Amino acid sequence: MEGYKAFFFMKKFIVFICFLFSSITADVKKPIENKQISKNIEEKQIDTGDSFYEHLKNIDIPNDFNLPEIILGNANAPHTLIIYTSFSCPLCRKFHQNELPNLNEFVNNGILKIYFRNYLDDMAALESSILMRAFADKNNNKIDVYQKVYKKIYAEQASWLKSSNPREFLIKMFKDLGFLEQHIEECLNIRSKTYIRFAAGLMKEQQRAMHQWKIDSVPAFILDDEVYIGFISAKDISKKLHN
Repeated sequence: MEGYKAFFFMKKFIVFICFLFSSITADVKKPIENKQISKNIEEKQIDTGDSFYEHLKNIDIPNDFNLPEIILGNANAPHTLIIYTSFSCPLCRKFHQNELPNLNEFVNNGILKIYFRNYLDDMAALESSILMRAFADKNNNKIDVYQKVYKKIYAEQASWLKSSNPREFLIKMFKDLGFLEQHIEECLNIRSKTYIRFAAGLMKEQQRAMHQWKIDSVPAFILDDEVYIGFISAKDISKKLHN
């Protein structure tokens, strides 16, 4: 994780935020001039002492960038659980691997529907989320595609974040899932329309978490409009469903 932060967060993060400030309101269908991007970056340096959270909180992102929801279960189920997690968060991994399977009974019986939403607490979380969204988009946003990605990333989370080259490790994970290399490269190109589209959509969703639900860390859960910050077990959720 340290290698990822040192390289991506300190360098690419500055470029990414400046790039969004200069282009997020532009028509994503129009070509973007690289020279103009460089000029905007030079003129709008960001203080890296400020947090990702504070930068993201106040960026104006148009509604055009909204992404489809990731939903498991019957849309008409009486109870709703919204899960905010980060791919770089160990407690989020613990919930997905150990607790989420124990909620299948409620989902299969039509009692509970689950919304999965990504939380962007670092560049590792951002880029893995972009790749997941792009991969699912090319597969008609099927829930089983999302489930495969969650399972793969959390299974290899520790090795990924501790590797000498986390980005290459991330690319390999998605190639193993069947994502074509040229599509992966496009997704990770900060100047590409694909990167802007999915990054902006993910950031738009996170702003909703920040402003509407006052979420500032993960894992976080919203069960029938009640917000819970921090790890909770399937047993805890089950008790609340039966109340």
